[in-house]
Order: sequence, then structure tokens, then C-alpha cells
Amino acid sequence: MARMFEARARDDEWFEVVVPRGFALVCFRVRPRGGMTEQEADEAGREFMARVNRTGKAFLASTVVGGRLVLRFAVGSTLQEHWSRGTCN
Repeated sequence: MARMFEARARDDEWFEVVVPRGFALVCFRVRPRGGMTEQEADEAGREFMARVNRTGKAFLASTVVGGRLVLRFAVGSTLQEHWSRGTCN
């Protein structure tokens, strides 16, 4: 599932995978685009994380690397379901 999520994040114009996936952990961020500043991208990342976490279906954590917000998605449950683009809408 982590491999699938990483591939979707790489293919999505809104996200940037910041390091190659490590086992079941995908680290990614909102990519600044359309005149968006780094700070605005970080805020968009915080908003995205809150929105995903509110669903109760998936949970993201975050950290700061080099002054930029990085979101972390870790697969670690035996009760996981396939993630799809529609999950976070």
C-alpha cells in the first residue's frame, strides 16, 4: 500500500515525495505551485493533514525538515483498505 501511495503522490501535481519510500513510510509535501510561497505550501499541507485526519480513515503525521513541513504516511495496520484518490475528497 505504501508503494501505491508513493506512486500516486509522485504522479500528483500537488505533491512532492521528498525522499524515497522507506519500507512502509512515505514522506511528502505540498508542492508550491501557481505563485504559492513555501509558507503557503506548508499551510496547505497542514490543512490537508487535518482534513485527512478528520476522516478517521487514515492518519498523517508531520515533521519539519530544513524549515519545510513534511507529511508522513505510514502503513502499519492489518486492517488496512486500499487507498484511492476518492478517499480524501
